[in-house]
Amino acid sequence: MPTGYNYKVIEHKQPFSEFLWDCVRGIDVFIHMKEDPSDAKLRFPEPSAGGAKNNVEARVLRESALLDEERAELDAELAKTPEQVEAEYEAHKTKCLRDYKERIAQAKPIHEHVTRVRSEVADWQPPSPDHEGLKMFMLEQLDIALAHEAELPPKPEFPKTASVWHSDHVRWLQDYVDRLENDLREIVEAANAPDAWQGDRAWIESLIASVPPPPGRFEDR
Repeated sequence: MPTGYNYKVIEHKQPFSEFLWDCVRGIDVFIHMKEDPSDAKLRFPEPSAGGAKNNVEARVLRESALLDEERAELDAELAKTPEQVEAEYEAHKTKCLRDYKERIAQAKPIHEHVTRVRSEVADWQPPSPDHEGLKMFMLEQLDIALAHEAELPPKPEFPKTASVWHSDHVRWLQDYVDRLENDLREIVEAANAPDAWQGDRAWIESLIASVPPPPGRFEDR
């Protein structure tokens, strides 16, 4: 499905470089712009605005809220009765088949453009190992698109029973909760590093050298 990062690639054939500079807003080095509008000009982090070290509280709050949300969903799934699971399974199958018929008729032009941009992202050599996370994030956003509106979908297949379907979903949620807990620990460790703020600015400068941003994308450039 379209997200705040990939919808322009899907709906407006956004090119690679513009897509990259939209995706950076989803990286923690721009946490100081979390409350800004999505089309706001980019700003370098500064001590007064909150660099990586000073923004640890904001990052922890954001990740903790997401973790609490996923834990609540996991608890709700574990509390469902077999009858609830069966009803949801049947509804899930009906919806998937309906969506399949709608998507198969409209996906080809979008699929071709998103596939082309993904190839450019895959071929791009980040300027340093620290930029690999951005590349992976961009690929992730495009893969989300390719798995939904931009894909030529195969006819859906389903587990044989509602119980198996539900167990698979619960297992996925548990794995996701585990990853979020690990991410939260890493955020705290990275943001408390002595050179965290300087590292954020250097990360951005290196990215600019690799893929120059569109004119006027930054406030101070």
